[in-house]
Amino acid sequence: MREKYDYVFLDTPPQKTKTTIPALKVADYAVLSAMPDHLAVSVLAEALSDIVAAQKHANSNLALLGVILCAVPRPKTRLATALVGYVEQSCVDATSRTLKFSTEISRSVVVEEAQLAGQTIMQYQGDHPVADEYRTLAKEFADRLNRFPQEQAVAPKVEEVVHA
Repeated sequence: MREKYDYVFLDTPPQKTKTTIPALKVADYAVLSAMPDHLAVSVLAEALSDIVAAQKHANSNLALLGVILCAVPRPKTRLATALVGYVEQSCVDATSRTLKFSTEISRSVVVEEAQLAGQTIMQYQGDHPVADEYRTLAKEFADRLNRFPQEQAVAPKVEEVVHA
């Protein structure tokens, strides 16, 4: 597949499943997404632990490219603000640089409407502000992906997330 495609994206659940572990074994990078709520943060900690385990036992080249926050309430609630800060501080590389993507995807009913219609947000309502957020995130994602190979691939500091 590497000869045929520049990038292959495998979208798996964050919990250990029959698809998640094999995907981590063959991936170059992992990207995690989470909503800013306390349950999602605990699942994020488990996913980070799975990435570190895959790095140690099956895929030493696996690197965490970043963490995307989705369904962020606007304006942010105090809880969402605290949890976003927690992710920024806890999901860091070995140089203590945050791995959270700066672009956050706002909570909006238009996302669910697009899903119900079987369309992407771009197809459903491409001029919506959330569609613009996804475009910005895509640019940020591409920039990070293009920059990442030149930087030292570093493992996340999972202990801080898991034990916090």
